[in-house]
Amino acid sequence: MNLTEKLFSFIADKLDTDPDYPFSDGGKNAVFRHRGNGKWFAVFLRGVPRAKLGCGEGKTDVVNFKCDPLFSGSARELPGVYPAYHMNKEHWVSVALDEADEETLCALACMSYDLTFPKGGGQG
Repeated sequence: MNLTEKLFSFIADKLDTDPDYPFSDGGKNAVFRHRGNGKWFAVFLRGVPRAKLGCGEGKTDVVNFKCDPLFSGSARELPGVYPAYHMNKEHWVSVALDEADEETLCALACMSYDLTFPKGGGQG
C-alpha cells in the first residue's frame, strides 16, 4: 500500500470520511469534508508542479490540510510540508506525498479535521 492509499485508508477508518470528487477532472483530485457541515479538511491534488511549492522541478502529489496559524510555521519545518498550494497560506499547508512520512500526514489530518469540525468539538 503506497502512502496515498494509507492516508485515504486512515481518513476513512479514523475520521469516518470518504473522498469526494467535486472537480471536473475525471476523479484525479479529491476533497475530504465533514458530513455535517460539508467543510473541507483535506484536499488531495495530483501532479502539482514542484515550483508552485518552491521545492524544485517536476511534479508531485500533495494534500492540503487546514493548520492552526500558530503551528503552521513549525509544521513547515517538517520534511515535505510547505506553504499551501492554491489555498490560504496562513491557515493551510501542503504536504508533498513523496517527501512526507505517514505519521506527519496522519497528525496533520487529525488537526485539520478538528479545526474544521462543526461547533461543539472534534473527534480526531
